Amino acid sequence: MAEIKLESIYKSYKDVDVINGVDIAIDDGDFVVFVGPSGSGKSTLLRLVAGLEDISSGSIRIDGVEVNDMPPAKRELAMVFQSYALYPHMSVFDNLAFGLKLAKISTDEIRERVEKVAATLQIGEYLERLPKQLSGGQRQRVAIGRAIIREPKVFLFDEPLSNLDAALRLDMRVELADLHEKLGTTIIYVTHDQTEAMTLADKIVVLNNGLVEQIDTPEGLYNNPKTQFVAGFIGSPKMNFLSGDLISDKDADVYGIRPEHIKVQKSKGKLKAKLKHSENLGADILYYFKTTDNQQIVVRTDNSTEYEKGLDYSLSYENKHLHRFKNGITI
Repeated sequence: MAEIKLESIYKSYKDVDVINGVDIAIDDGDFVVFVGPSGSGKSTLLRLVAGLEDISSGSIRIDGVEVNDMPPAKRELAMVFQSYALYPHMSVFDNLAFGLKLAKISTDEIRERVEKVAATLQIGEYLERLPKQLSGGQRQRVAIGRAIIREPKVFLFDEPLSNLDAALRLDMRVELADLHEKLGTTIIYVTHDQTEAMTLADKIVVLNNGLVEQIDTPEGLYNNPKTQFVAGFIGSPKMNFLSGDLISDKDADVYGIRPEHIKVQKSKGKLKAKLKHSENLGADILYYFKTTDNQQIVVRTDNSTEYEKGLDYSLSYENKHLHRFKNGITI
């Protein structure tokens, strides 16, 4: 296990700045997720930690030791990529054992470590199979197993679930959370999927255009976003943003309210809006309203009440749930 500190990290490609002064402290045993849209710099930042790319300036420390000039193999990290990168002609056993054989580990220890990792990941019955004989989820477990077997200080995951279908992604999220609990190893995990971030992380780093917007727990980001970007990025469906004369407040430019914090009424609400569309998600229903000045408001309700498309309704909320922004910053 290890603690990691990134101090004033910059990364540029010729005249293009990709990482713009990032400071992050990761505690020993943390599960930290880097999340953000495409181009936010999250994968680049992970590669800088791994040593796969050089930083332009700043300092990366692992357990207090600066590793700026240290090659990847010396950093005691293990990385799992989006692609499984398994050797197609090797069995699962040989894929897991390959790195240990290169390190001249004894045959008995290799077998012991392979069987232990296989049991942890529930792939023991597949050890003699080739990768092409496995499902996507099983192949991803083998890729993770190849990282675990090295017993690194830190695991680095770069979009590891993006090639899986929705059901498998859900299963693997549960397995990764369980794996972290068993191993207690520091994990840095990159994803563009905020649902993955919210369900896996102890701490989330929200990146935007190479800058850190906010570092917080999932609950902290959701309930107390420091910027309008974070408020809009975290949460599905995202926060409603309202402007103009809908809410009387001279100090704020934009007002935000989560879909679940809005009530639909026939009359006496704070906002007037027409129902344009609905999405039935089973337990919940999402209703899409348009205000008189053409601003969209999404409302999340349970499935106990249905509202009719094309009718006018009143929408209400409690002021304690209202978020206020000026120049993109929470006030």
